[in-house]
Amino acid sequence: YSFCTLSNCSKVRLKMDSVQTVRRGKKFAIEGNIATGKSTFLKLLESQSPDWSVVAEPVARWTNVSQDGDEVELTTSQKSGGNLLQMFYDDIHRWSYTFQSYALLSRMRLQREPLPASFTNEQVKKHVQFFERSMQSDRYIFALNCYESGCMSETEWNIYQDWSQYLVHSIGELKLDGIIYLRANPEVCYQRMLKRGRPEESGVTMEYLECLNEKHESWLYRKDVKMDESLSDVPVLVIDCNEEFVTNPEKHQSMMSMVHKFVGN
Repeated sequence: YSFCTLSNCSKVRLKMDSVQTVRRGKKFAIEGNIATGKSTFLKLLESQSPDWSVVAEPVARWTNVSQDGDEVELTTSQKSGGNLLQMFYDDIHRWSYTFQSYALLSRMRLQREPLPASFTNEQVKKHVQFFERSMQSDRYIFALNCYESGCMSETEWNIYQDWSQYLVHSIGELKLDGIIYLRANPEVCYQRMLKRGRPEESGVTMEYLECLNEKHESWLYRKDVKMDESLSDVPVLVIDCNEEFVTNPEKHQSMMSMVHKFVGN
């Protein structure tokens, strides 16, 4: 054991203070069912302003769990890692707790990633980050659905909730400034999912999409689910995405106008 002198303690305290003082801009989560158009929506957001940046879901981490670091590009040596997302869809009862725990960890890494050190204080103040889903939706949508469908035990669900709540309350960078809910009917999502044809989603059923849709509606539209106090004052913007917006300039211009007004710049 190393003992702490007064001088060393001061250094430790200063170091802790510097870690706790994090320069952060605004943080918004883009939420919605599988295949609502979140990735496409993020691309539109990225083109709107030099002060806006987007953070995609860490799918590379879930499909190659041996990956080190936070980059999504995979090297040849990393491709031998386990495809946890595929394992989850193939045997949801066996892998629910493992996958949801790892998803929570990987999203936490992204949500607390600091802005570049080269940013001035003015740049930080103006900067807006958009995250493709969040730790919060992991808890209120996906992990909750696993528990309620019997794929997580009572003990696993309690541990997951305890861990998730502790992280959100302990790490200030994880707090959201707002949520944008891309709302679409499960039938529309199912057709879009089939069209894009991701191998990991080949086993996703219409019933599963309907369950996720109900969770999103309860949390973000009807707001009848009991939420953690960290989300009690977080505003939600709901955008209807049933209509195809990729090839409709008028539609996506309207959507972007709503976002500009919502984020306040």
